Order: sequence, then C-alpha cells, then structure tokens
Amino acid sequence: MRALIKFEVRSKALLPYNYQHALTALIYRGLGVESAKLATFLHDIGFRKGKKTFKFFTFSPLSFTNYKTTKEGIIVFPGTASFTVSSPLPEFIDYLTSGLWALRNFKIITLPVSIIEIAAIPLRNFTDEELFTLKSPLVLAIKSQEKATPTYLSYVEDKALYKEKLLNNLKNKYLVYYGCEPRIDYFDFAFDERHFQTKLPTRLITYKDQKIRGLCAPFKIKTNPELISLGYYAGFGEKNSMGFGFVE
Repeated sequence: MRALIKFEVRSKALLPYNYQHALTALIYRGLGVESAKLATFLHDIGFRKGKKTFKFFTFSPLSFTNYKTTKEGIIVFPGTASFTVSSPLPEFIDYLTSGLWALRNFKIITLPVSIIEIAAIPLRNFTDEELFTLKSPLVLAIKSQEKATPTYLSYVEDKALYKEKLLNNLKNKYLVYYGCEPRIDYFDFAFDERHFQTKLPTRLITYKDQKIRGLCAPFKIKTNPELISLGYYAGFGEKNSMGFGFVE
C-alpha cells in the first residue's frame, strides 16, 4: 500500500538537503501514536530470517510547491509539501496515517508543517516486465571485515555483480515476507543508460553519520511479478527504511 502525505508549510524555513533521517523519525513517531508495539518492533528488531532483517517500508523525497535551492540547503516558502510512504504491510499504512492525523502539527527539522491531506494510492497490478523511475537512490553494497565502511556497488563497473546483488536482495525480502523461496524462472535488470551519457546519476546522501552512495535513474526489470510488487512497495535495494530505493 501507499499513501500520499500532504502538508501546509506554515512559514519560511531553511531545510538541509540531508533530511531523510527526519522523515524516518516522523514515520516511527506516527506509527507509535497508534501502535507503539509495531513502531518499537520495526525500529528495534524488524522482520528477520537468519542474519537478514527488513523493515518493509520506504518513502519518497519531499516535494514542494514553493522553494529555492542554495548552497546551504533548501529554502522552503509558505505553500504545500508532500511525500509518499510505501509498504507491503497493510496495517503499517493504516496505523501511520491515523497517527500522523493525530499529530497534525509538527516540524520536519526546521520546517513547520500541518497535515492537510492523506490520500491512499490505489494498488497496482504488475506484469513480469516493468519500467520504473527511481525517486531516491538505489543502494547496493558489499561489507567486509577488512573495511569499516561498506563498498557501494557501481552498475557501470560490474553489471553482473550489481544484478546478482539486487536479485539476492529481492529473494531475501520475499523469503522473509512470505516465509518461502520465490519461484524465479528468469531475471533481468538494466538501467536506461541514456541517463549515463554526460555523467553517472549517482547521489551521495548523508544519513546521520553515514555517507551512502546510490544510483538514481530509470530502469527496466523482468522477473516474477510478485518480486516486482515487493520491490515496488518495500523498496528496491538496501536501506529502504532510510528512504532509499523508492520508485514510481
């Protein structure tokens, strides 16, 4: 399920570019109003199978009707702002929307807002081949004991490894969510490389003390429609609950 959250921006404010952690915190806060149990479970534990843990939600970047970008951040003027929250868990969206309505007035870091609308987005049906546009970076990484920080994968440098990691991520999500292995007769994934002609569409986002790099471009995916659906609602790639891997 997905829900579009729309705010009134009450006054002018300077919002830092790296605001994703504040939206994650807002989501947990909204959930906690209606279900402290679910909010605590997702924040502290998550859905697990062995060493694999998933929160099964993601969200889009904020959009604004009246703003200006500067070196220091985004100057947001009075108007409206919105973002979309996505999860395959029906109760997640229900609890979140009720909780956010209860909060109604709050700040997103420095930005004072009031909720004016929450709209459920109709469920989608998927085929075995879909074209998506990433609204937030797709992140895939390899961890090693030798390095303190993960190595973020580059699609251009090793497409086979990138596709393998993406498929494994989807398979693990499916296994944790449904409790069984997915049936996969074929899998293919490709970014639209016309977006790579001038420069790579990479983005570096600072999330609290983490510097996270990912790719943000349209892509085509061919596989089991259930895997595609799970990626659409839970997010593609890693770090989805931090706002990565959100597609339209």
